[in-house]
Formats: sequence, C-alpha cells, structure tokens
Amino acid sequence: MLMKKLVFLICLLAALFVSLPGLSLAQEAQQGEVVLPADRIIEGNYFAVGNSVVLMGTVNGDAYVAGGNVLVQGTVNGDLLVAGGTVTVTGRVSEDLRVAAGQVVVTGEVVGNMTAVGGTVTLTDSARVGDGLVAASGILSTLGPVGRGIDTAAAQITIANSVGGNVSAVVGRLILTPGANVAGNLTLVSNVDAQIQPGAQVGGTITRNQPPQVEVPEAQEVARVVTRTALTILVIDLVASLVLGLLLIWLWPVLTQAVVGTLSQQPWLSLGVGILVFILLPATVIGLAVTIVGIPLALILMTLYLIALYLTKVFVFLTIGELILPNAARGWALLLGLVIYEILAIIPFLGPIIIILTLLFGLGAIVLGDKNIYTRLRKEKLI
Repeated sequence: MLMKKLVFLICLLAALFVSLPGLSLAQEAQQGEVVLPADRIIEGNYFAVGNSVVLMGTVNGDAYVAGGNVLVQGTVNGDLLVAGGTVTVTGRVSEDLRVAAGQVVVTGEVVGNMTAVGGTVTLTDSARVGDGLVAASGILSTLGPVGRGIDTAAAQITIANSVGGNVSAVVGRLILTPGANVAGNLTLVSNVDAQIQPGAQVGGTITRNQPPQVEVPEAQEVARVVTRTALTILVIDLVASLVLGLLLIWLWPVLTQAVVGTLSQQPWLSLGVGILVFILLPATVIGLAVTIVGIPLALILMTLYLIALYLTKVFVFLTIGELILPNAARGWALLLGLVIYEILAIIPFLGPIIIILTLLFGLGAIVLGDKNIYTRLRKEKLI
C-alpha cells in the first residue's frame, strides 16, 4: 500500500511539473469547476483541482482534492486529502481525512482519523469521527461524537458530544456543553480553567497547566540587536529580490507574463495547486532518494523546488504591484509590490501568514504558468 501511494505521488508531481497533454484530470482543472457525478465510480486514486470541486460519486481509493470551494458529498473508500478556501464534507470517508482550509465543515462520517488545519473547524451534530481528531484552528467545535481522543490547539474549543478517549488541548478558552461526555482525561494548557457546564461529564482527571513564561534577560538590548539584524536582512532581501525580478522581466518576459496572468485570473486554482505541490513534492523527493537510482532526479526536483519557492514572492507581489499601478512600468510595479511584502512580512502574527500564503499562491501559479507555456510549445511543435 505504501509503495502504491508513493508511485501515485511521483506520477502526480510529474504531471504537475511536466504537464503531460494526455492527463485528463489536469485538463479538467483548467475549466475552473470539476464535478464527479453521483453515478460515476472511480476505481483507484482520484485527483481533482479547480476553483470549485464537487465530489458526488464514489472513489474506490484515495482522493486528492484542492480548490477554492470543495464539497464532498459522495463516498471515498480510502483516504481523503483536501485543501481549499472552504471545505465541506457531507459524505463518507472510509479511512482518514486530512484537510487544510480557511473553513472546514464536516457533517458526514469519517471512519478513521481526522486531521484538520483551518480558521474554523466544525463537526456538526450529524458528523461522526470513528477514531481520533487532531486539529489546529482558531475556533474548533465538535458537536458530533469522536470515537477516540482529541489533540488540539485553538483559540476556542467547544465540545458538545462524546469523546471516547482523552482530550489534550492548548487553548485560550475550552467549553464543555451539557451534552459533552469525555471518557478519558481532560488536560489543557491555558490561562483559565475549562468552562464545564452542568450536565457535562469527564470520566478521568482534569488538569490545567499554565502556559510557559519565558523571561529574556536584557530584553531591551536583545530587541535592539534583533531589530538591527532584521532591518539589515530586510534590505538585503529587498535588493536581491528586486534584481532577480528585473532579470526575470528582462530575460524571460513570456514566462513572467504567464505566471502573473495565471495568478491574477485563477488565484484559487493557484492556491490549491500550490498546497498540493508544497506538501507532496518533498515526499516524492524522499521516495526517489530511498530508491538510490532515483537520487539524481530527486536532487534535480529539490533544486527546482527551492528555486520556485524563492521566486514566489517576486511573482505574487509583481501581480499585486500591477493591480495597484496598472499603467506603470513593470519594474516600478515590482518595486512597489516587494516593498509591501517586506513591510507585511515583519508584522507580528500577520507576517508568517503572509509568507505562507505567498509561497502557496506563487508556487501554484509557477506550476500552472509553466504548464501553459509547455502546452503552447507542444502545440506549435517547438519542443
């Protein structure tokens, strides 16, 4: 099973980077909306990327799905790996669910484990998770039963149904409603006690630990050194990125326009593809490396991957700069965009989010832009 999944991941990444013209799923992704009808059965693994993805049929294998809006109404008789802006799962997942999205809503059944990362993650009262739940989110609500334990970090957690094991949480506020029934221990790291409403039950012990307090000696001096270092790195990074961006505009204008055009016209598709490549390509490189004979290809892929990661901010903020200054020369738009990026990147809490989103949006746009150029050259028989 592990080798089958590894082979599938290698084929998937090869399709994304080489853009084989015969790959029907990649062609569906370009149409903006991908729909798997209710009467269709996929024997094996299924891959779909689009601005909107609706899975109503049956997949007798693993499903890899990414899109701005994703709705899974059908049955996945394997693992479901999904990323998007909004993800709703109303169907049945026979094994594990792995999801990353701004908003996650599950109303169906997950037979195995569920792992979720999102702004809000909600299990409705009709949802059911057979095994454990691992989640990192702003707000987590488990209104349906969880067969085993819950491990989570969130600003606010609400448990309103049964949990078959322990609950371990790093949380700002934890609420157990009258319908909550935790079979095991409740352990939380928080500044406040759990809010356990009348009727809620905890079968084991309840333990609250204070978040660790870190004291930095000579904080003012450290802050000055960190500030000077950060400003120096910021200026160097800005100049290096500007020079690199100007070289791209001058030497490869067609490639630059393809990536910028993809990002401005298909942002959600770029995000979905970027998430998949960001997660799957390192796994593919490791899989190739362990085969020994695949080490040269693994080194080439990793080098291209690292180059693409560094280029993401150039393309993303060139796009933003052109939106702000539509009539200006491309170099001035690039400079404005990079200045905006460097300022946003150093803002506490917001900065890491901007950096991650830039990587994901830019990585997807680079892959899709390269694919479009490759397809065009093949049609013109230039390669």
